[in-house]
Amino acid sequence: MKRLRLTDDQLIVALGTSCAMLMSSATLNWASSIDYDAPILTFSERLQFVLRADLMVTLWLVAAIGNLARLRFFSQWDFGGAAGDGDSKHKVRANAVLQDTLEQVVPAVTAHLVLAATLNRIEMVVRGLIGLFVIGRLLFMLGYRHSATARFFGFVLTFYPSALTLLVCGLAMVFG
Repeated sequence: MKRLRLTDDQLIVALGTSCAMLMSSATLNWASSIDYDAPILTFSERLQFVLRADLMVTLWLVAAIGNLARLRFFSQWDFGGAAGDGDSKHKVRANAVLQDTLEQVVPAVTAHLVLAATLNRIEMVVRGLIGLFVIGRLLFMLGYRHSATARFFGFVLTFYPSALTLLVCGLAMVFG
């Protein structure tokens, strides 16, 4: 049987993924354990809270769309958009960041909404999730132009909190 050998970059990504998982788990554990005297919100109030809080998540998508539009407007090469003659490397990169951001926003918002429908005390957890999302997107966007290893931590810091939240909510619905 042939043994799989990972490259140095793959090992860095695996280690960073583990760190992001630990950071996500620790943040969610900490946020869910905070004892505060705020009244328990009704489902309607939790839903309103999540929708307002997700403005921070959605703004990342708006920023990525705006960045791509800016690049198209100021570049003769990219001005025609998808109907143009070709794409500059800047537009290709911006489009990739936009696509990835969209792919991250959908599970994040879904996780926050499912959380609001599943648990009573969600305010601190949602704030923690949004904090991880914002930091993750920033690191992803800053690292994207450099390499896969430069952007992976931002990716996993955005992805794993949403995935963990959906898993926990699913388990709570099945066993709760």
